[in-house]
Amino acid sequence: MKSPYTVLGIPEDADDETVKKAWLDGVRAFPPDLHPDRFREIRDAYEQLATQKDRLRYELFNTSCYERNEIAQVLVQQTRGQAVLTEEFFQGLLTRFVGTTVLNLE
Repeated sequence: MKSPYTVLGIPEDADDETVKKAWLDGVRAFPPDLHPDRFREIRDAYEQLATQKDRLRYELFNTSCYERNEIAQVLVQQTRGQAVLTEEFFQGLLTRFVGTTVLNLE
């Protein structure tokens, strides 16, 4: 599966305007009635990268297992050799990477 950045032909540090321009260029070049598969690929890529929040969500959840393991090792608090995963930890993680807290553990 291709990266949405590759599909749209943009760098990974592209801003919202660059993403939108690449999407519009792709839609114009590959109209749905003539190129339905390519159009769908461009549409899906844009949906994953449309806003900064979407790009953060993509980066968090579409990384390799090795990268996710590294992220977990950095984020998990170590206390006496055991991982301590608290509500505060998860709320902070969700707020930072997803932009909202969907967990309500009260």
